[in-house]
Amino acid sequence: MKRTEIEKRERELFRAQKKADGIGRAKEAKSIGDYIDELFALFMFDDKRIFNTKEDIEVLDLLEEIREMFPDKTEVIVKKAIRKTKVEQKDEAYADLSELLG
Repeated sequence: MKRTEIEKRERELFRAQKKADGIGRAKEAKSIGDYIDELFALFMFDDKRIFNTKEDIEVLDLLEEIREMFPDKTEVIVKKAIRKTKVEQKDEAYADLSELLG
């Protein structure tokens, strides 16, 4: 093999490895705002209250993930997601979700 072919293969290998590292990093790097938006998207609500604070498995799974990623910010994330819904019964929804958290 010529030296240029070897260098070309090394560059391609380096690019492929760099791309794989970048994709893995992008999946891991969720911000607090991303979790707030994701939790907000899972809520089913009307003007008065949020309905799926006790029984929804997806909400529970996301709360567990939030607790693992940001143990000291879990309460803030939940409160901001509830506030984003603009429902009247915010305190009841927060009480239900904090009961799920333990």
